Amino acid sequence: MCSIPGLPTPGSQVYVLIARVNLNPTRGLLELWVNLDDERKDIHDKMRGDIQTPQRKFSASEGTLGDLCLVCISDTWHRARILSAESDTCSVSLIDQGQPHVATRDALAWGPSESFLPPPETESCILANVLLLKNELPERVAKFLGFLPGKRIRGLVHHVLMPDRIILLEIPFLCKYMCKIGAAEEIDVGKFKAYVQNYLHAVKGDPAEVSGLTKEPNLDPSRQLVRYFYPELSTGTFENVNVTNVTDPENIFCELLIFSKAMKLLSDQLRQHYEESSVLEDVHPRRRGDPCAASGSDGRWRRSLLEQDVASDDCVVGVFHVDEGRAESVNIGDVRPLPGMFIRMPVVTYLCSLSGLKATGREWTADETDLLKSLLLNQTVTAKFDHYDQLRGVYQATLYAADGSCINDVFLNNVEQDPTVNDEPLFLGSKLIMDLHHRGTEAEGLLGQSRAFAVGTSVGVNVSSIESLQRFWCQTTESADSLDRLTQDLQNHYATSAHPQPLVNSIYAARNPDDGMWCRAKIIVGPESPLVDLRFIDCGRTGTVPLRDLRLLDPAFLKLDPQAVQCCLFGRRNPTDDSATARADDEVAKFRRFVESSVSSGIGLKCVIKDVTSDGDGRELKVVDIESGSESACRLLESEDMRQVLSDGYDYATSNIDVGDKEKVLVTSSENFGLFYCQLCRNSRLVEKIKSDVAELVARPRSSDRPLGLGSACLVRYDDDEWYRGRVVEVSPKPRVHLVDYGDTLVVDEADVRPFPPEVSNVRSVPVQAVPLGLFKVPAETHRKLNQWFMDHAVGHTFTMSVAAKGEGGTLLVELFDRSVNVNVLARKEISKVHNDCGFIPQVSKNPPETEDCSERDLAVPLKLEGTSPPRHVLEQESLVIDVEKASSAVILEHEETSSEDSPSSRHYSWPNISGTRTTDVYASCIVGPEYFWCQYSNQPDLAVVSRLAQEAGQTPGEAAPPEPLEPGSPCLARFSGDDQWYRAQVLQKTDVGVHVLFVDYGNESDIDIGNVKSMPPSLLGMAPQAFLCRLSGYDESEGSWGDEVYDDFYNVLVDKLHRVTVLDRERGAEGPVPQYKVKMVRGDVVINDLMQKHWKPSSGDGSEPETESLPPVIPAEDDGNPSEEDAGTCSPKRGDHFQAVYATCIAEPCYFWCQLANEEDLHQVSQLAQEAGRAPQDETFLQNLGSRCLALFPSDNQWYRARVVGKTQNNLQVVFVDYGNESEVDLDGVRPLTQSLLEMSPRALLCRLNGFDESKGSWDDKAYDDFYSLLVDKPLGLTVVGVGKHPEIGVPHYEVEIECDGTVVNAVMEKHWNAVDTSDVTLDPTCQHKTGTMEENLGI
Repeated sequence: MCSIPGLPTPGSQVYVLIARVNLNPTRGLLELWVNLDDERKDIHDKMRGDIQTPQRKFSASEGTLGDLCLVCISDTWHRARILSAESDTCSVSLIDQGQPHVATRDALAWGPSESFLPPPETESCILANVLLLKNELPERVAKFLGFLPGKRIRGLVHHVLMPDRIILLEIPFLCKYMCKIGAAEEIDVGKFKAYVQNYLHAVKGDPAEVSGLTKEPNLDPSRQLVRYFYPELSTGTFENVNVTNVTDPENIFCELLIFSKAMKLLSDQLRQHYEESSVLEDVHPRRRGDPCAASGSDGRWRRSLLEQDVASDDCVVGVFHVDEGRAESVNIGDVRPLPGMFIRMPVVTYLCSLSGLKATGREWTADETDLLKSLLLNQTVTAKFDHYDQLRGVYQATLYAADGSCINDVFLNNVEQDPTVNDEPLFLGSKLIMDLHHRGTEAEGLLGQSRAFAVGTSVGVNVSSIESLQRFWCQTTESADSLDRLTQDLQNHYATSAHPQPLVNSIYAARNPDDGMWCRAKIIVGPESPLVDLRFIDCGRTGTVPLRDLRLLDPAFLKLDPQAVQCCLFGRRNPTDDSATARADDEVAKFRRFVESSVSSGIGLKCVIKDVTSDGDGRELKVVDIESGSESACRLLESEDMRQVLSDGYDYATSNIDVGDKEKVLVTSSENFGLFYCQLCRNSRLVEKIKSDVAELVARPRSSDRPLGLGSACLVRYDDDEWYRGRVVEVSPKPRVHLVDYGDTLVVDEADVRPFPPEVSNVRSVPVQAVPLGLFKVPAETHRKLNQWFMDHAVGHTFTMSVAAKGEGGTLLVELFDRSVNVNVLARKEISKVHNDCGFIPQVSKNPPETEDCSERDLAVPLKLEGTSPPRHVLEQESLVIDVEKASSAVILEHEETSSEDSPSSRHYSWPNISGTRTTDVYASCIVGPEYFWCQYSNQPDLAVVSRLAQEAGQTPGEAAPPEPLEPGSPCLARFSGDDQWYRAQVLQKTDVGVHVLFVDYGNESDIDIGNVKSMPPSLLGMAPQAFLCRLSGYDESEGSWGDEVYDDFYNVLVDKLHRVTVLDRERGAEGPVPQYKVKMVRGDVVINDLMQKHWKPSSGDGSEPETESLPPVIPAEDDGNPSEEDAGTCSPKRGDHFQAVYATCIAEPCYFWCQLANEEDLHQVSQLAQEAGRAPQDETFLQNLGSRCLALFPSDNQWYRARVVGKTQNNLQVVFVDYGNESEVDLDGVRPLTQSLLEMSPRALLCRLNGFDESKGSWDDKAYDDFYSLLVDKPLGLTVVGVGKHPEIGVPHYEVEIECDGTVVNAVMEKHWNAVDTSDVTLDPTCQHKTGTMEENLGI
């Protein structure tokens, strides 16, 4: 795929700098604005300099929608585009920031045209292949995303959507995180692209849907942030409701009765706010969809939405009262901004539709609506909410009167009966309702279009008539039964009808000249002769019929709307010349074949409505795209390079497969690595349909024997005695035929091949099913045994292919995966071995012959790799050896001689022996604190060698797990999923699914799945680890402890700086065989040991000391903070502790909530000490880094509370209050250090999670959060500690607990909301399971 100037190429990996994240996503799509690279930096710097001297400023009337201009913000000029213009102000989009801005006209100016040529500095992206499960982000997710701006991240470009310039960017770690915590779900690449494109089309078709997904995003940020909240109702439940408005049976507004008092209170508050307040805003809401308050004709103020843009300050505008479901026109002077306190109260009036309505697309008459209003309007009824139609935002409901009678049945039975049947009154409850008899509808009123064809919707259709791409007709498949009944009724009625009557209307019953059936029709041209021209309104076709075949249409046949809707294909224009007309004819033929093949294959068609316009006669015209499966008529006609129609008459397509797409495929034939064929698994039913159609075709008598020509289409009999579609590639001496649906080319006898019957088009028009592929970056020409091996073990098997590029002749170059095995990597490795070993392929046999030949060997198979592991600390810092300071002295490191107990055969590393009389230059590679940090040698020639050998050993085919048992202390190779690289490691402990390891050449730790662990080769085991564990000498933890500030200070002192280290002693470390060295560290003339003395607190001699961890966790470099040490205190809960009368103070979700243990006296004591400490002057030396414990001033009550820093910006800190659990943003000057007395008192709140629910193995359903909140809030709880861990983000203990409330175990109650993840292998589509197993299994390994 060609790249677009200024934008990255699809399929490429790019580094982006995150500029902004939309924390208010729309339709589950997460938007990011990024700076792509630094290559354009000079161009943009020059552009910014040039525009600081604008040509001239705007005059009073200049500047219209879409104009490019300059806008002055804080004395700096920026490029912009005008979005809207008022008398004195303009709304503009800042081109290089991707943000909206409102400016006065005197701040706008014209800029030189060349200044607008460079592409934007900031591009719009959508996080690819994941959909957020909720538009409102969970707090923890929003907080995480808030840290992304300013970060440089690597991503994979899947697609660039033009003309919107939207990049679909995959950021693997972000996608994994969002899915792991249950905030998003992974979507197939192709489906995700189609979803975004459909949404963008819908956005363009309905301005009310515009969100941030355009190049000029978030035109009004307030509209993204301020929305009414509609709580979701549980389907299948019964609620008492007040019916506030009835438009028709499909639009009924019901207010939940339980909130009627709250609604009355809201009404009184609105009245008081707007009528009794002395100050009223002069600024009115301006745009369609803005929340507002509106005073209606009765003088009452209501919560409303603007239904149109405000044109002037003296006009009448339409508003929609959200609490009544009613629209009204009011003077703009009666529209006011709505304060947030009123917007935050939920809307409890829901749009409903009567359950049981037939999908006929009918128009409801005034009499029918009046009947329904008499039954429902302003009445209190019971509603059962049966189903929620998410597409329309409507609840299907069954309504019941006070006496229990079903209102749906009464209404539907009444309106569906014959209008001439009875005159009896209808009784419902205590009300007398007159039956509805006469529903006279004017014939022209019949021409209303079906409601199913609303903009943005997608409906199943039959294309009933095609005149051109600008005019064809569609019928909905849902109304097929209704149309069949109507057709049958017409035949019965007019079979014995009277003679023709005078032509007084335009809608008639007419006999179709093609099949003699009576149909509804509309006169196009009046009777200038005994013939009349008609259009049959239920199919769209035209015809000329004699007057004798015309009848007046009985009113009974006017109930059903016309079943054919006039459409035009999106993006197709009328031809303007002869050549364009010829192309248009060809396109119509292709469109017709597309429709016919979809119908014949049984896949069916869908109509996506993109816009509504009118034709030359003023009739409504739907602008649509027609889809069949993953195919699209618009894409078919717009992408001619994707299709090749050869002389054989077959349709060669790649099924709209694009670079970056992934597909399940069945390999059907192979020539070599560079050319093999597959069928898409999603087309398996179509392949079977083609096969059965060909068999039926062969069974017919042969009309004539036509000669076979080179390149002609034919039918071929294969070895299985079945017939297939083919193409002749050679005529003599024997026919040689290519099977177009499988890719095989074979020589056949003349009796086994016959020409394609010329009269048959549908079987030939179905696109060929064999897609040509080649392995990406794998040589096509290689040893024949390799080609044979690939053919033997690939053909007939299913794989996942990822399209990396496009080759010549329509071939797709792909990465092929057999589950976790990358076949491309396997092929390249074996080709390399063949070349290096003089054509010999490694033998897998246990008893290899002494003399081996290529023909006697099999291929070795790579290890199957599965699982992921967290990133290594050293990689997150990108490099810890940047800007190296030159040390003044060189040192020599000596390694211990390999002894018998430390030899490779004893399976232990040879740790370095660093002499105490020598110094060495080092960088700190992993920093936890003065008592635990790792150093790497500054001169690291061995590290590169170790890394290379580790990769070779890790990628060498072998067993899927180490042959020897993995015990603590065992050396191994472990694979890091972030970069897919292998590193030397040592097992620290076993886990449920693997091991916890130490990376011995860097010092950080990680949990590794057992599938990502391999045995350590002796060559690597004999090389000493390239990092060693250290602690500062001079400090004995038995005689004192470190203050909280030491961790930040020590980290900042060591990170990315060259130091000289002198080893003073060696002792056995906490990691068993891993030694730890007491060291003296010096940088320049500063001794780090002495520098840290200020943070050391000698013990008081009473034997008590703060509780510390033996091995604190590794902290990622970007956190820029201290380690997540456990808060000091004398009463930290332990496993098995039980507490009564605990209250939940902050409830986010079952895996994150806070419980308060303290009584009022304890909290009062802490509060008194906090207020006293808070009054102290600010300490300028206090380090406010991530993880720092502190006092913070809570802005809501201006009181001081103990807190921990969990986030940091330039001017503010994000803190969590450890005695309560809630979080807040505070100013930097609102933070103080903790006094010793406050440090010694343990936190009064515990961070908890329900025991028994592992979020890596499941997720909560949507109802879990509300139910959990209701179970805990404001209730005394019993709490039992089951386990203790660490929260990775805020660095406090995270307690696994069991909660009891009112004699009920909350853990057991919440099990109904838990969705466990099936960890078994993903099964293939049943239609694709021709052969199963991995490539290793198929090889017999």
